[in-house]
Amino acid sequence: MRRLLIYICVTLSNITASSQSEVGLEHYSYIGTGQAGTFVPVAHYRTSSKWYAEARYNYDELNTFSLYAGRTFSGERAITYSITPMLGGMAGASRGGSIGLNTEFDYRGFNFSSQSQYCVSADSRANNYFFSWSELSYQPLKWLYGGVSLQNTHLYQDGPLNEPGFLIAFTYKQLTFPCYSFNTFDTERYFIVGLNWEFTNKISKKQRAVPVIVQKQ
Repeated sequence: MRRLLIYICVTLSNITASSQSEVGLEHYSYIGTGQAGTFVPVAHYRTSSKWYAEARYNYDELNTFSLYAGRTFSGERAITYSITPMLGGMAGASRGGSIGLNTEFDYRGFNFSSQSQYCVSADSRANNYFFSWSELSYQPLKWLYGGVSLQNTHLYQDGPLNEPGFLIAFTYKQLTFPCYSFNTFDTERYFIVGLNWEFTNKISKKQRAVPVIVQKQ
């Protein structure tokens, strides 16, 4: 028991020591979706005490503004991890509430990140949906990483829709230029091109997972 208490204290002290504020601005453009001029701006801020806030437009739904808040739990040992549960609200073309979870894990150049959420519409229960976006990548060079991604959308009373994709991204100092191809071998393929900027006391290797527009059928 004594060893366990010592281990917990050391772990908590490591987490506290690595605390730092962070601000990020992201912009994504969609190509091939059939909706001209689609863009998705996202801004997030994390305090040194790990409280987290995120503002989005066109993310949860087109012409919809959303705001999320939560707290990050993170640590740096053999595996670096970050887990952020969130609560949010939407206004605009879609109105309602949402519960979400952002996760990220790094291990020796490998990165797994995921964003998932369940949205409840204030207009109709038929507009409720679950959405997740996951990414597995490897970073062989300081300025380059690539991998695979998967979107999963489950509309209320509809079956799940899975969209696999590939990614490649280039980094330069605090900037990241991610490029994604979804449904690559399908006639309904489309692409996402991003420009992200992030500032922390300790520059991270890359941005988190790209937000994806949920297109209701």
